[in-house]
Order: sequence, then C-alpha cells, then structure tokens
Amino acid sequence: MIFRYKIFSVVVGIALVISGHAFFKAHRTHALLKLRLKGLKAEVNALETHRKQSALNRRRIDVAKDFVDRARSLGLTRTQWHSYRVTIAEPVSFQEAEYILNQTANSPFYYFRPVQLHIKEKTASESNNTATGRRASAPQEQGDLLLTL
Repeated sequence: MIFRYKIFSVVVGIALVISGHAFFKAHRTHALLKLRLKGLKAEVNALETHRKQSALNRRRIDVAKDFVDRARSLGLTRTQWHSYRVTIAEPVSFQEAEYILNQTANSPFYYFRPVQLHIKEKTASESNNTATGRRASAPQEQGDLLLTL
C-alpha cells in the first residue's frame, strides 16, 4: 500500500514539474508575442500617420500646381514682379513684428518676401537723437542683428 502512494506521489510530482515547465514556456511565449504586437501596433500607427501626411502634402502640391497654372493662364510670370525696398524706421513691438513677419508667409496676407532683416538695438544716444528728430543709423553696431533670408 505504501508503495502505491510513493508511485502516485512520484507521478504527481513529475506531472507537476512538466505542467509547470509548460506553463512558464507558454507564459514566456505570450509575453514575447505581446511585446511584438505592441511594436507592430506602433509601426502601423506610424505608417498611418505617414500616409495621412503624404495625402495632405499631395493635396497641398495639387493646390500649388493649380495656383501656378491659373497664374500662367492669366499671364503672370515671376520675372515681371515688382520689388520695392521697405524700411521700418520706427521701433515696433513684438506683436507688430510678428504681424509683419506673418505676412511674408504663404498665406492670404502674402504680399511681400523679405530678403534681409536688420534689427537694431535702441541705444541711449538714439533715444536722445530721436527726441531731437535725428536718427543715428550706423550700418551695424554691437547688439544689432542682421539676417539675410
């Protein structure tokens, strides 16, 4: 009788070890597949975003082509455009500067293209000269910013 219990205990122990091994193997496979699925979902999302961005870019290009074709049909060519030098002599606030620079973008407000932007720092001597009606305009002093666009 005791011999049967020992055999039964050994069989149950072996079955427990085998089932434990099978469980951990299945759990490891599940975890790896879960990580792979997460990576594939991220890749699908990236590809979907890229597809949407490509479609948006295609629409923008089509709109630009339509504009160019319409301009050509009206006889407008870039070589016939007039350019004028614009100088803003008075100090402007950041809000006004932002408004001016926003008009240089391709937007409904687009009517000029900046070639060079010279930002001068207002000094104490300029404040005195401005009060008397004269403006000192040195080509470039320390603190000035000159951007060629």
